[in-house]
Amino acid sequence: MRVQKYFRYEWLSVAGPDEDPGCHQSYAFGYLLALGLYSRFQAQGQSAVPLCERLFAASEHAYPEKTFLQEGIDMRSRDTYDAGFDATKRKVDELESLMP
Repeated sequence: MRVQKYFRYEWLSVAGPDEDPGCHQSYAFGYLLALGLYSRFQAQGQSAVPLCERLFAASEHAYPEKTFLQEGIDMRSRDTYDAGFDATKRKVDELESLMP
């Protein structure tokens, strides 16, 4: 991958968890939410595609919480993230099974 010269050292300016412990929470949040949507797709197959397309299309124009609520997904509910946590646990279990 080629990175233009002026981006070469950009990573140096990103705070790490030791400097700003809360700065990466949005990544974890988004990852768990995406895993939950992917789990829904795996369970429902192609019938979940229109939902995902509507969510992605609306994400540019509305607050995520409002967009998800319109589709019947409560972003404040633990259930929304359980599928993401379950998928993460399966990955960790798989990794641990490969270790001696």
